[in-house]
Amino acid sequence: MQDGPQELLAEKHVAYIVQLGKAENTLAYHLTEHLRLNGIYWAITSLALLGRLDALDRRATVEYVTSCWDEQSGGFGSHPNHDAHMLSTLSAIQILVTHDALEESGVDIGRIVHYILSLRPSRHGFFTGDSWGESDTRFTYCAINALSLLGHLHRLDDMDDGVSIKDRIVDCLRQCMNFDGGFGNNPGAETHSGQVFTAVAALAILDRLDIIDRDNLSWWLSERQVDNGGLNGRPQKLEDVCYSWWVLSALSILHRLHWINKDKLISFILSAQDPDNGGIADRPGDVSDVFHTLFGVAGLSMLGYPGIARVDPVYCMPVSTIERLDLKKSYTLFKKRGTMTAATQSHSQHKLLYLNVDDERTICLLDTPPPPYENSQGNNNSNNNAITPSTSATPRVSEEYAREDAPLLQQYDEYDEDEYELADEDDERTTWQRYWSGTLNSMHWKALAHLTIISFPLALFAWVFCFVGSVITASLLITLPIGLGFGWVVLVGARAMARLELQIQNHFYPTSTTLSSRKRPIFQRIRRVRPFGHVEYETSFYTNSLAMFQDSFSYRCVTYFVLFKPPIALLLLIVSVTVVPLSLILIVPIPVLLRLATAFGYWQAKYARDVLH
Repeated sequence: MQDGPQELLAEKHVAYIVQLGKAENTLAYHLTEHLRLNGIYWAITSLALLGRLDALDRRATVEYVTSCWDEQSGGFGSHPNHDAHMLSTLSAIQILVTHDALEESGVDIGRIVHYILSLRPSRHGFFTGDSWGESDTRFTYCAINALSLLGHLHRLDDMDDGVSIKDRIVDCLRQCMNFDGGFGNNPGAETHSGQVFTAVAALAILDRLDIIDRDNLSWWLSERQVDNGGLNGRPQKLEDVCYSWWVLSALSILHRLHWINKDKLISFILSAQDPDNGGIADRPGDVSDVFHTLFGVAGLSMLGYPGIARVDPVYCMPVSTIERLDLKKSYTLFKKRGTMTAATQSHSQHKLLYLNVDDERTICLLDTPPPPYENSQGNNNSNNNAITPSTSATPRVSEEYAREDAPLLQQYDEYDEDEYELADEDDERTTWQRYWSGTLNSMHWKALAHLTIISFPLALFAWVFCFVGSVITASLLITLPIGLGFGWVVLVGARAMARLELQIQNHFYPTSTTLSSRKRPIFQRIRRVRPFGHVEYETSFYTNSLAMFQDSFSYRCVTYFVLFKPPIALLLLIVSVTVVPLSLILIVPIPVLLRLATAFGYWQAKYARDVLH
């Protein structure tokens, strides 16, 4: 149990925020002019989530935000007479949208949009913070968020030298992706929880979450929780309340919110409250501030803490505001009140859990891939089991597969986040109809075709190539140039076959993450990363060869094709010449054979991805 308060001191936090606006005679007030609009956004959003948006004068707030508009540039400065900046521009838009005061403010939306778009250098994907040119994922997310709130996200479909701005952004974000699934602020930079949020949320708004390795990134994010329940931004760093937002929001968007210990995190956030003056600090015992107050309250909101309005993990604004603009995306929130609807699918890799929380539809995904269907009703009527195709931006399984395993809905009165117990209603189909339904599923037949026809020839060729090549290389190492030449051919071939193997596995056994989109280079290395995310690749044959010989991935590929792939392929060959013909002759075992083939296919595909990705 944490020291400090263990219940939300909502009224003290409201009083603390209100008091901040009256501290105009303090030195700290004037030293933080460069954060003024950001601070007002943090305060306004905190109050909105606490149900006390009226605690600050709406008219005075709107007038102050309007006074920060830089008519010359079209953006907002952090304070009147300050230069416009992307960060303060987004905060201004968020404040006005929360108060539904965009039109009332009288600012020129067209000029704001022009200012935002002007901060993206030609033929680059990332936006800059201001005219001085600093660029990273933060400013790019701010630009996408702002354009979305203003209703001008379609401007990212404009073409830039034959490529849409949206595609350039996605390409830059893909280049920022690291081996752990996370994102740095620029290509080659270390993964950081804050940068992960900006990248994931930006991709969510752009409907391009398909480029993310969900499980890998979610694992890294869940590892940010330390023993006392708090979350840190990087390995070996101290926990901080603000990461209750950066980490949880990304997990929410990725449908993996249940991968952290909810109760311990709630206890940590509550313990960081100031019981005397209000507000939340970065960790227990430190001085509170409005920045950590917002992200502490927002974290509690996602965790389902009672008495707090729902926060949208993509925009960091109240869900009610985002729904008013019809911008809501697919994400997970812990249950607060209401009933829980559970759904199962017959395939073990497609278990889903649906939550109806306070009449808002959210989806909790227990395993990959994302749900092909959603409950079409936003109410808690247990008699209505209508299913409609999902409007989620996340990838889906094929319609044919989803149609066979359409979820069966049943309601519960209580929900324990630590025990995902799912139950089926009685299926209207007979036992024999359910048994034979698998024969109509093309995914099962594709898996069987891959395992019995395609897998063994490729495995045999790869084994001969890698094994014989490795033996020749080892034998000729005494004649160094010749031995190295054979070794070079073996490594290039192994890496190329690893690329092919992943593409085949992703084709026959699709998951929610398209791992082939993050291709390891066969024969190249990054020389340097230039401003705005432009990557320059090495052109020297010698340097690339040396990098390939030093890369452990090269030897993982050889080991996979020499030691691990052959036994699997040999076992499949034996089954193919014995069990498969017998099942086809007897007919009755065919559904069992198909389901076993699919299950085994997904298992060996997961193993291949773990080793070769």
